[in-house]
Amino acid sequence: MGILLVAVMGLGLAGIHSTLPVHATPTPQLLIDPPNQSLATPGSTVTFNVNASNISLGHPLAGWEIYVRTNNSVLSPVDFKVSSSLFPGFESAHCVNYGQGGVGTSCNDNDAVSGTVHSAFNLLEPPGNVSGNVNLFTITYNAVAGPYSLLLFLRPLADSNLFEPGTGNHISFTPGVGKYGKVPPLPVANFAWTPFNPRQGDVVTFDASSSSDPNGTAIVSYSWVFAPIESGSAGRVGVGKITKQVLDTGNWTATLTIVNDRKVSSVPVTAAFSNICLSQITALPYDLAVPGANISIKVNVFNLGTSTETNFTLTVTIEGTPTVFNRTSPEPLGPKAIKGFTFYWGTKGLAPDSYTIHAHLLPLLNEKGQFNETEPVPNNDAYYTIRLIYPQLNGLLSLDIGQFGGLSVLLLLAIGVIFSLTSRRRNRRLSAQRLQLED
Repeated sequence: MGILLVAVMGLGLAGIHSTLPVHATPTPQLLIDPPNQSLATPGSTVTFNVNASNISLGHPLAGWEIYVRTNNSVLSPVDFKVSSSLFPGFESAHCVNYGQGGVGTSCNDNDAVSGTVHSAFNLLEPPGNVSGNVNLFTITYNAVAGPYSLLLFLRPLADSNLFEPGTGNHISFTPGVGKYGKVPPLPVANFAWTPFNPRQGDVVTFDASSSSDPNGTAIVSYSWVFAPIESGSAGRVGVGKITKQVLDTGNWTATLTIVNDRKVSSVPVTAAFSNICLSQITALPYDLAVPGANISIKVNVFNLGTSTETNFTLTVTIEGTPTVFNRTSPEPLGPKAIKGFTFYWGTKGLAPDSYTIHAHLLPLLNEKGQFNETEPVPNNDAYYTIRLIYPQLNGLLSLDIGQFGGLSVLLLLAIGVIFSLTSRRRNRRLSAQRLQLED
């Protein structure tokens, strides 16, 4: 399941700030090339390329897992070949029309659907040197008949993914669609849901009333599929313009396909959902500071889930003060990855006291609720206390319990030794006085 955890560390350090210019970069794309191809003679072969474009140097390509589907009765896949320019590397999955007895290596439930091509490839070390516009692989199809077929990526950013080197973070991309034959104008599927940030156990309403058809023809079918991410089996299938489902925990997707009265289907549209929660705050042993010091607050966000989290917002407040920090991460955070955030808190003018740092991660879609949380950490909030003290108390108050106990023992021993020496001297003096009296 997708989980985000936060750890906060408070450090008494001076903050150093720098500003760098930000330049907009084109969004990566996953494309079918050519995007349009006419019907070929039945029995002949047709090829399509799967390309990635606008891959940046900052987030280069280290591998992929991609599913491409066609209408097998129109365009039947025969095989595919990874671009020679990407080697050295190795294929971790090579499946072609596996459900119809085709080629198959490391196939799964997604490959049981006819017309499916499944490629997974990893570049060897040094990884991630691929950027720009890249041909990933070329698919060979057998032309069967008309009238047309779409070439679709299966659930982009859920089942079909591009990966960065090292961390395995997903590269966010915009998927394209390939068209073979004379494709009619397609209806456009779209939907919204409420509540927008559902939690485990919520009943959620999915509303496809914003779907449309460019020709103005009637939409006669709304098909919903709810499925776990990275699992080929559909969770539920329903028909209707508005559907309600009780959400389960874990990563999952909602996919809508609509059909008009001419029996033309839309391109499926998918929304991915995940679960998040926060850990307790952890810190270095340092927490005492003198008023006026700059406190460096370090917040680590952990994704312990199985899918990439994007655009999460972290808020840090210092309770009892007007200080508020907000940070939204535009970069994707991949499974098992960690991202650090640093905030600088100036304490000038604050009175010596205990101040609580409150870290809060805004909910992501399908976040689990606090009262039915099954993970060890139950909520989205974490806290840590830093004490501001008077300068003259810094040395004494910085002792921990063990150190204070040790000093207490040493002090008692010293008192005992002094008492013993004093008693011995007193006894000697009394003995000497008695001897003088006896004489």
